[in-house]
Amino acid sequence: MRLALGFWLASKVTTDLRWIWVPSVAITILLESTVPSIFPWKAGLPYLNAPWMVQGVEVFGSSWTTVIDYLIAGWVVSVGSTIATCSKDHGWMPNRFLTPTHTLPLFVLALNAVYCTYTWNRWNQFVAESPHLKIGMVQVDPGFEESLGKMQGFSDSLKDEVDLICWPESSGGTLDMALNQLDDQKVTFLRSKHPLKGIRPWPNPHCELLVGGKNYLNKSESGQEVLHVTAMLISDSERITGRYHKRHLMPFGEYVPFGKWIPALDKFFDMQDHIDPGVEPIVLNSLSGARIGTFLCYEDMIPQAAIELVHCNANLLVSLINGSAFESPFTLRQHRLLSQSRAIETRRFFVRCASTGETCIISPLGLITTKLPAMQQGVLSGEIALLDGMTLFATYSRLLLIGSVAVLLLSLNVSRKVKRDPHVF
Repeated sequence: MRLALGFWLASKVTTDLRWIWVPSVAITILLESTVPSIFPWKAGLPYLNAPWMVQGVEVFGSSWTTVIDYLIAGWVVSVGSTIATCSKDHGWMPNRFLTPTHTLPLFVLALNAVYCTYTWNRWNQFVAESPHLKIGMVQVDPGFEESLGKMQGFSDSLKDEVDLICWPESSGGTLDMALNQLDDQKVTFLRSKHPLKGIRPWPNPHCELLVGGKNYLNKSESGQEVLHVTAMLISDSERITGRYHKRHLMPFGEYVPFGKWIPALDKFFDMQDHIDPGVEPIVLNSLSGARIGTFLCYEDMIPQAAIELVHCNANLLVSLINGSAFESPFTLRQHRLLSQSRAIETRRFFVRCASTGETCIISPLGLITTKLPAMQQGVLSGEIALLDGMTLFATYSRLLLIGSVAVLLLSLNVSRKVKRDPHVF
């Protein structure tokens, strides 16, 4: 509907098929940036399957993929319109293919190709020169009784091979926030809740573990229990050295929008727990030198979440995901596409550790360097680079939005002049 609305509104600006892509892309980007949506799909996200084409995402964000989509579509429509005109006139006229309607999209695409080639080589060099870290990711659905043993076994198989292991969201149990050490089985049992009460995620680990679970605080200032979805960094001595509480909750999955103001809405949605959002974009400092900016499932779809973590000095992005509610591998692939541009936007390695997929490592170029098939249990290991610095998008995230407003205003102005005098342009 967002795509259809963009074209319909653009038809109110101009009916010239050769130029309609210009207001269409401006309106579509405005809609992508302002209309609320649970899953923020962009028209051009499938181009992330060919990441070389979309390196401009580091400047303009993931909506730059939409611009590429419309440039190609605009050129195709313009050429098709010209061919149809030539056929109608019963003559082939090459000069008609040298008009601005044909050359403008090709010129912008050529500039994009030059920029992509330059940045591709530049960032490959940065990656080669940066400090590296060996990381492992376990893909197991934590919802089964035997899952914990499988995750421990997969982790043990990477002994002496990695510096950090990641487990998916929901695999670390529900622990008291006052609990900082997990090696005492009795204390851990007393300070935890079902499900997985008393869990020691990985007894006697051989490296650090990043795991997703829940943390609770029995009494808050309001006298009510606080419950967070939490990523915990656990040392090789089973000490919890850092916690990050999920800040962007899944609508209708972890909270009901407007539920605070309209309490009756909660009755229509069966929430298993009342989840409280975290407040700060806390970066977890690993002994390996990694400063880990963590996402918990839904958060990796939100560009601002990644930007805030990078502003807090994260040099690695990791997403812990429990997507077991989605049974189709196509849905899991869509989730990966929705999040994949975080790597290019921030120029960080982006590691996804999912319960059912897609578990993968994405380079700062948006390239998937290694992955596990969806719906398959297993362990994946790879090497990543720890990168610093800020991209233009991370500093000025509204550039494309401002440009779209300017293009739309220009299109409206040109359209008014054409309506007054069709021979002006």
